[in-house]
Amino acid sequence: MEKNTILVFKEGMRSMLKEALKKRDFLEDVNILARAGSIVRKDIFGHEGCKFDGSFPEKCQETSLLSSLKTLISLIFNGPNLKNQERHESQACLTVGQAIVYNTKKRSALSCVSRHSLEREPPFPIYNGLKIRGLTRSKHLIQQLYQLGI
Repeated sequence: MEKNTILVFKEGMRSMLKEALKKRDFLEDVNILARAGSIVRKDIFGHEGCKFDGSFPEKCQETSLLSSLKTLISLIFNGPNLKNQERHESQACLTVGQAIVYNTKKRSALSCVSRHSLEREPPFPIYNGLKIRGLTRSKHLIQQLYQLGI
């Protein structure tokens, strides 16, 4: 008798969940995400950025990113719990943020060739390119990583 009750309860929960998903307004979610994306893009294009001058100063990764982008990535990685937010962003957050800045374009590319702005070139892609080239001496590998947006 108890098994039947549990089965009926589980089936009822499944149908309630299906109904809730049907009623969910994905358009509202898309509007929220589009607004967040617009805010971060505006900040990226308004930011002075980081210009490589032959060296990597201390804290260059942190200063190359905007607080709005770091906050958004941190919220995605760690959730919206503000009490447990890290004082210093994790390396994963900094790396993803720099990859986003590096690959952000003012207009959509009409060609397959990707061009990156020298005005927004954070330390991560430069350092990786120099390090991999120094270790492997492979121009082909660097070109492949460039095509991948790294």
